[in-house]
Amino acid sequence: MANQFYTMTKTNDFDLCKQYVMNYIENNKKQLNHCQFELTKQEQQFQTCPMIELSFEQIEHRLKELVNRERKYLSKRNSDKLMKFKGDISEKQLLTTISASSIMSNQQVNPFDF
Repeated sequence: MANQFYTMTKTNDFDLCKQYVMNYIENNKKQLNHCQFELTKQEQQFQTCPMIELSFEQIEHRLKELVNRERKYLSKRNSDKLMKFKGDISEKQLLTTISASSIMSNQQVNPFDF
């Protein structure tokens, strides 16, 4: 299609340009028809799905359930992160202690060195 467009820009042949435009329009019509068909099909599927009306109390109850589930999820996730964070701090403190002990033992003066 792009190659045809390049050819169209270099020609003065009216019939060739007209044919290109007619083909372009026809392709767009086919795409439009296909899209309309798909939309109609989706609309029909949607119409077969019954809408359920919920009372305010039912909606409120389901929202509370959702909020409780999210709270539990966030609480567990935060607890897991806190445990990991505490573990990382303990590990760093232990490494610092080990490093300090190692330095101290290397710096001890041996009386026979004099």
